[in-house]
Amino acid sequence: MEKMREFGAYGVGMSSFGPSIYGILDKKNRDAFKATKEFIGENGIVFKTKAQNHGFELKR
Repeated sequence: MEKMREFGAYGVGMSSFGPSIYGILDKKNRDAFKATKEFIGENGIVFKTKAQNHGFELKR
């Protein structure tokens, strides 16, 4: 988590099911993703995803 902050993530945290961690990025600091991926190497998985900016929708 410390390295992700050093690489430029706006915020980092650990998921409730750990040891997964996450970082908040956008186009301005996307180099942090590449740096994190290089730092983790073959020891883990680094991937991107988008936040869900709305609640659940029930469709009938």
